[in-house]
Amino acid sequence: MDISAKIPEWGKFLLKLAVALLALAFISGVATADFATKYETAVSLLYLVAIVGAAWFSWRYAAFLIALLSGISDVVITYIINNASTAINILNAGIQSVFFLVFVFVLLALKDSQERLKKMARTDPLTDVVNSKYFLDIGNTEIQRSLRYKHPLSVAYMDVDNFKAVNDTLGHSAGNALLREISEKIRNAIRKTDTVARLGGDEFAVLFPETDRDSVRAAVGRIQKSLADTKAPEVGPITFSIGVVTDDGKSCAFDEMIKAADSLMYAAKHGGKNTIREGAFGECASAKQA
Repeated sequence: MDISAKIPEWGKFLLKLAVALLALAFISGVATADFATKYETAVSLLYLVAIVGAAWFSWRYAAFLIALLSGISDVVITYIINNASTAINILNAGIQSVFFLVFVFVLLALKDSQERLKKMARTDPLTDVVNSKYFLDIGNTEIQRSLRYKHPLSVAYMDVDNFKAVNDTLGHSAGNALLREISEKIRNAIRKTDTVARLGGDEFAVLFPETDRDSVRAAVGRIQKSLADTKAPEVGPITFSIGVVTDDGKSCAFDEMIKAADSLMYAAKHGGKNTIREGAFGECASAKQA
């Protein structure tokens, strides 16, 4: 699981600020060493360390600022050492400055590519929510934390009632648009610490860390309210069958929680659709209908 996902926004801001300040301090030290060694190329290349740190762990503009300051330091030191008498040295320093900026462009492009690949591996391409594999990874981490601290953990499994009618009547493009609308509404109705995933077809799941049975009932109620106005032309209102399981932090494996919530969802669907079935505390492997 990506640790950075657990860091709050203010924590990420402070981390980026700290990296930028460290990079500034580092290039000051490199400039001092560069001057003391009379512009040794090996020393001036140490500017790249600060540039890499700023580009990878701080803001984009901070990386360009560090590269620009590194280049300026390089030019100024060369000018002072040579008393502007050797034009070739100034030219070389200028070329190295351009190299620093180009290096930032390449490094940021590499970082963006890596982020895109990471996102592709973790998200559902249609709805842009978490995919089933990454959902399992998150759930396994959360259930270990739940077991360690004896905190409750809940999962809701959702299925769109009569989704086949939408595809048959309006076509798959309309069905895909409906799935995107549903995923967005669910995402807007949950906390930032919760995770929504598309598990396949028209089935979604939501993981609720630190959430007991009463709290998850309220959370699912908010999701229902958010989805209440979902409609499809010529099909009518869209409803949902939902299965909910809560573990009290004692014994559950996450795949058992998902299976139990899935079973409860099917019980809701066969019991008349547009309903919720809940599982008892600590009985994920064989959740009882409430």
